[in-house]
Amino acid sequence: MSVLKNTGTPNTIKFSETVTSLFNEAKLLSSYRSRTIVGPDGKSAFDQYAMTQSEFDIFMNSLQYVVVEVFSELAKIANKVSNSVFVDTDESSTNAEVGFSLVDYDSYDENILTIIDKRIRKCYVLYCLTDWWYHSGQDAIAQSYNSQYLECLRVMKDKAWVLIKPLMA
Repeated sequence: MSVLKNTGTPNTIKFSETVTSLFNEAKLLSSYRSRTIVGPDGKSAFDQYAMTQSEFDIFMNSLQYVVVEVFSELAKIANKVSNSVFVDTDESSTNAEVGFSLVDYDSYDENILTIIDKRIRKCYVLYCLTDWWYHSGQDAIAQSYNSQYLECLRVMKDKAWVLIKPLMA
């Protein structure tokens, strides 16, 4: 998690996550879910469905889409921020980051930034897991994750209302 307030013209709030931490969380969650899947032979299908390092490429593909999708919910607050959305696709970098910057109108309780940041992160992970399960042929699981993602996106936008509110004045 990282929320960084920058002064400048305009003042900005940068919401960013490291690719490594997001991927590790997605691998962990897919592993927990995978251990409950039983194959037609009655054996655990864990090895078939748990996300591993070799699936990093499909994870990054999904991540590139979700960053833009989540940002689009808050794009009105990014007016006059150049290069607001960023997705570092350098696989060799352990510090690769994804996220976006918004204009900081500084008219909110500072504590809300952590809440919004956590919701953004959760949106990223849920979207990537939705894609993972669809590509793994587990449509019912994918639909469950997609429902969670859409709800998380709605809640994130509701929480971010305090950042948007100054635009309404």
